[in-house]
Amino acid sequence: MNLSRTTLSVILALGISPLAGAADLLELYRAAQSQDATFGAARAARDAGQEKLTQGRALMLPSVNLTANTTKN
Repeated sequence: MNLSRTTLSVILALGISPLAGAADLLELYRAAQSQDATFGAARAARDAGQEKLTQGRALMLPSVNLTANTTKN
């Protein structure tokens, strides 16, 4: 069997390509979440919004202040 170099390269490329793309959709989504700047910015905005909620709730709660002075004659 006498195959040319180009034909052999095409056959090998077609045989290997399904193995190279064997990532499932969930794996690709998780990789995008961990590496994509858009996901990171959205996560930071969500966290900032949660913190604003906590700060707003703290303003409605009562506060206690204590002051003391001492003098020596």
